[in-house]
Amino acid sequence: MMTGILMSFVLFMGLAVDHTPSTASLDDVYQYAPDGANYAVFMDTKSILAPTLKKVTSMSNDPMVRELLGEKRAGELTAGIVGARAMAKEMVGLDPVDDIHWVAAWIKFGRDGEPKLLVAAKGNWPAGLLARMSKRMGGTLDRVHGRSILRGPSGKMAIGQAGKDVMLFGNAAWIEPRLARGWRAPKIDGTVRTLFAKKPNVVFFSEPSPASGNVIKRWFKGKAAFMRWPLLAHKQFGVAIDHKGFQTYWKATNTKGLQRAKLTFEGGVSLLRAMQHSMSGVGRLVLAWLPSKSNNSVIATLAKHRGTLLKMLDKAAGNGDFKATVKVNKRQKTVRVEAVGTSLVQMLPMVGLPMGVAYMGFVGSDPEKKRKNVLPSPRN
Repeated sequence: MMTGILMSFVLFMGLAVDHTPSTASLDDVYQYAPDGANYAVFMDTKSILAPTLKKVTSMSNDPMVRELLGEKRAGELTAGIVGARAMAKEMVGLDPVDDIHWVAAWIKFGRDGEPKLLVAAKGNWPAGLLARMSKRMGGTLDRVHGRSILRGPSGKMAIGQAGKDVMLFGNAAWIEPRLARGWRAPKIDGTVRTLFAKKPNVVFFSEPSPASGNVIKRWFKGKAAFMRWPLLAHKQFGVAIDHKGFQTYWKATNTKGLQRAKLTFEGGVSLLRAMQHSMSGVGRLVLAWLPSKSNNSVIATLAKHRGTLLKMLDKAAGNGDFKATVKVNKRQKTVRVEAVGTSLVQMLPMVGLPMGVAYMGFVGSDPEKKRKNVLPSPRN
C-alpha cells in the first residue's frame, strides 16, 4: 500500500509540469466529428504525456524518492513506464507517448436513449495495424470505400483508418461513411471555435438535447438529482485548458440559470485564488511539524529532505496573482470566463501535495501507528 501511495505522490508531482501549446488543428480534430453531438472531449496527448512522464522518470531518480521507495522499487517505477511503452510498441507497433498526437471523442444520444460513440486519434499509425489487431483480438477485417475497417464480433462497433494518420473507433454506422474520400466535415460550431482559439491541451464541450436530457434524468434521481443542474441547465457549456490558463463558456436556458452560473464562476475564481494561498500555507505547516527525529523511516526521510519538499511546494503552488474576467451577456444568456497566468502549474496548483506529505509522514508504513491511529510527537 505504501508503494502505491508513494507512486501516486510521484505521479501527482509529475503532473506539475509546464506543457507546450497544442499543435493540433481544429479543422483536423473536427474533420470526422458527428453533427449535433451531446458531449465532446479533446486531449492533446503528446503535449501532456511526454513532459509528464519525463518528469515522473526524473523524480524516480531523486534521492528523496529513492529513499522512500527503496532502490529496488524506485527502479521498478522507471522500468514499469519503459516496459509499458515497450509492450505497446510490440503489440501495435507504436509508442503511445511519442506516436499518438491527440485524441478526440464524441457521444450522441438517440431518441431511444442509446448512445453512439466516435473516437478519432491522430498518430503515426504503422502499416497493417488493423490486420495485426484482427489476429490478436478477432473480428472481421474488411474494406469500405477502399480503406481498411475492423468490425467487432457483433458488427456494431468498428475501427477504421480514415487517412494516413487518423484512426476512428466507434459505431460502425458512423465510421463507414467517414472512410469515403468525398466525406465532408459538418460545420464547426462557433462556441467550439472559440474554445480552440488559444491552442488548448484539453477541451470539454456539452450541448444537451431532449434525448440526452432524458438519460441524465434517469441516471440522477433522488439525492443525486442535484447533478442535473450542471449537466442540463445549459444550452451549451465548454471548458478549454491551455498551457497558461483556461476559459469556460456557459449559455443558460433561462435568467435564473444565468444568475446561478455567474455566481458559480465568480465563486470558483475566488476559490482558485484562495486555494493557491492555502496550499502554500498548509504545506508549510505540515513541513514545520515533521519531527526531525523519528522511529518511522518515512517521517525521518521526509524530515531529512524538508528543503526539497519546500522547493516542490513552491513550484506547485501559485500566488493567486492571475488575471481573470467573468463576462455576462444578459441578452444572450451567456457567461464567459477567461483566466490567464504565467503557466498552468501556477493557475491550477497541485493541491494534493501537502495532503500527500501529511499522509505519508504521519501515517507512513508503520502498522503499529496505523492500528492505534496515533500521530508521532514532534522531537526537535
